[in-house]
Amino acid sequence: MCARDSFFEEFNACDKELIEIVEKLTELKKEDIHILLEVSHTLPYISALEDGDAYVDILTEENRLAVVVAQHRNPKWDFYGRNIVGETMWRSNEPAVYRALETGVTSRGLRAIIAKGKLAIRQNVSAITNDDGKVIGCLIVERDFEDKHFVGLCDDVKQFDASLYSGIELQNIG
Repeated sequence: MCARDSFFEEFNACDKELIEIVEKLTELKKEDIHILLEVSHTLPYISALEDGDAYVDILTEENRLAVVVAQHRNPKWDFYGRNIVGETMWRSNEPAVYRALETGVTSRGLRAIIAKGKLAIRQNVSAITNDDGKVIGCLIVERDFEDKHFVGLCDDVKQFDASLYSGIELQNIG
């Protein structure tokens, strides 16, 4: 077995950047950082599954701001057109991110404003927790607000819901 001088010795450049940002801006334990790394390694798969860009954000200790620590740029979307790791996300533009980071509540399909107010997108956001249930970050997937597939799926669900209830008599059971 290989001996390591440091818990984080054998990581790639993206991993090292995540570790550096988290250690600088938070008081998270090494085990928490390891969880964030594990989630960051799944971003390409989540991005492909959800057909959008995927991110991991943390909440800074000092001023309680959301900062991107990992990003997967989906070739179809790539909303920012650049690497945004290390950038701050503002509460007024991305309320679902702050909601997840501060309360642990998952949000699906909420609108957010990105790219310096130039683009409206849909976000799915879920808290990332450690073994003690403490929120240590959040996972974000962003999709085009006017994605035809998403709109079509919503229409299909509405039609399915309507077909479930057509011809059913509702009775008051009492």
